[in-house]
Amino acid sequence: MTERLVVAGFDGSECSLHAARWAAAAADQRGTGLLLVCATDLPDQAEADRAAALLAATEARVRQEHPSLRVTTQFARSPAASSLRECADRAQLIVVGSWGSGRMPGVPLGSVAFCVASTSPTPVAVVRPEHRRPVRRPVAVAVDARSIPHGALEFGFATADACNVRLLVLHVRHDVAIDGAFPYQVVRDRVGTATIPTVRTSAQSEEDRTAMAWQLIPWQRRYPRVNVTPVVLFGTPTATLLDFSHRTDLLVIGDARRGVNSGLFLGSTGQELLYRSACPVVVARSTDSKS
Repeated sequence: MTERLVVAGFDGSECSLHAARWAAAAADQRGTGLLLVCATDLPDQAEADRAAALLAATEARVRQEHPSLRVTTQFARSPAASSLRECADRAQLIVVGSWGSGRMPGVPLGSVAFCVASTSPTPVAVVRPEHRRPVRRPVAVAVDARSIPHGALEFGFATADACNVRLLVLHVRHDVAIDGAFPYQVVRDRVGTATIPTVRTSAQSEEDRTAMAWQLIPWQRRYPRVNVTPVVLFGTPTATLLDFSHRTDLLVIGDARRGVNSGLFLGSTGQELLYRSACPVVVARSTDSKS
């Protein structure tokens, strides 16, 4: 069986360098190899040569930081987004920086990051320079309590298992009758190095937690080493998950395909999380929605 690698996009920018180093740490934790992909469609040969030289320097840096990691590189004269998508079949994770060397001022997410995250059939992590590495705190997966996306849950369990950290399965319940104008109402419980919010007891939250627990049973059997906790939060999804992103090293979200736009499955909440999350965000498409 062909090894499924962690693939990192690189264009010579500081943001892509941080993404490459984050990807190296992720590959090391997962016990797999790393593929650094540098793709450019610039006609200027001098610029292409510069990019190739930066790729070689980045490979050397990654090898120095992770001596036992298997690292390969790929240089292509083609658009970056299409080159990364072509790697999907041999990747377990694609990592991109939130913006690259062609970043426009005031734009929080580059076109390559948005395109790959919103269309790739393989999980995609979007990383910014201020994001921590590697994963040390609990991994969080955002779900709907009644219909948990299998792609996000699969990635969350596999990552928590590989990194030996706790898994938190989050459902955000927006109920004006309960939480009114407050962002969310929680009591806080210290668990390890993270502050884990849990809602005040209510019939609605207990029903949601029970529904989540039942859906998690097959996954717990598959990943018996993972300590998983279903968490119900009250508030608007975007604001609540952005707040929670300060308490985890990785936030996993599922696809949100609706209607005729079947080629794009990144919803408005997902876009906001990619723009503003305090931790890397992974978009993991459900296997039953692959086309």
